[in-house]
Amino acid sequence: MLRYGSGWETLGSTSLADATGKRIERELALHRGWTPTPTKRQLKALMLDVAIEQYLAEIKDGRKKKTYQAYDIALR
Repeated sequence: MLRYGSGWETLGSTSLADATGKRIERELALHRGWTPTPTKRQLKALMLDVAIEQYLAEIKDGRKKKTYQAYDIALR
């Protein structure tokens, strides 16, 4: 993964040697005048209430009832 400003570019590679070669090729292109046009990552907007519900649903299955109730009270 290469970073340009606030964006990222992913170069698919199968080995360290392949990744290193692609990185060097990209650096040479930059020196020759290539200008990157990175795409910004789109973050999913997650509301706090929804995040709390998802977290509590995960906790409910793996914890004791009292632990779940304590987490529920603390997060609400």
